[in-house]
Amino acid sequence: METTQKSSTGEEFQPLKAQRLSGAAADQLIELIRSGRLAPGTRLPSEREMVKILGFSRNSYREAIRVLETMGLLHVAPGIGTWVCEKPQWAGADLGMEWLATHERQVFELLEVRDALEVKVVALAAKRASEAQLEAIKSQLDRMRRAVDCEDVEEILAADTAFHAAVAEASGNRVLESAQASLYESLIDTRRAMISIPGRLRRMDTEHRAIAEAIFSRDPDAAARTMAVHAVRVEREVSVAIHAVDHPGNTI
Repeated sequence: METTQKSSTGEEFQPLKAQRLSGAAADQLIELIRSGRLAPGTRLPSEREMVKILGFSRNSYREAIRVLETMGLLHVAPGIGTWVCEKPQWAGADLGMEWLATHERQVFELLEVRDALEVKVVALAAKRASEAQLEAIKSQLDRMRRAVDCEDVEEILAADTAFHAAVAEASGNRVLESAQASLYESLIDTRRAMISIPGRLRRMDTEHRAIAEAIFSRDPDAAARTMAVHAVRVEREVSVAIHAVDHPGNTI
């Protein structure tokens, strides 16, 4: 744990405007890390101090910290403090993140379509799925976990596609099922690039399992909410990854 380096005084940070606070906080933190103003090993001010400095809610701050921890930029020790990682986990992920950055508009347009489509799909699946269809969803979920454990990218992509296809079939709407299959073909490069984002694999299994559990509970509203939360998190991580390669003069 990086506890031996200097602490930030808080002078590096600027108050944020009211809109998209968690995103603005994440962007400000990553820029400070990239520029070296928050050096590796630097301890951030306390949550209370940061909320006061930046002028936003604790929930917004916590979401920003969660995103950067997932990205491998921050180390969080609950009850102790938060530090900039000594060796941020961007090594080996440059190619995928560069692809996301150079296809930014296409990526976010496709993600917006996917989000709108799948929120409806999972809600219908929770309402209509047969026992056999629920078993098929579980089978693909287990397949994905094995692929994630082995870090087999092509098998992860195949299992992810099969999982969402099983959910779409369980929706009982053939038009939605066909639309999702077509969309996932368009998303293949985006999904492959997203897997390279540090921390994404670690979250992938957990997030898909939460979606599946909501479907298994036969609660359409819970399934829709869980899918919406997943979508927001993915878009946030993609945004942070793109921001990280948007300043070629800086390196982490």
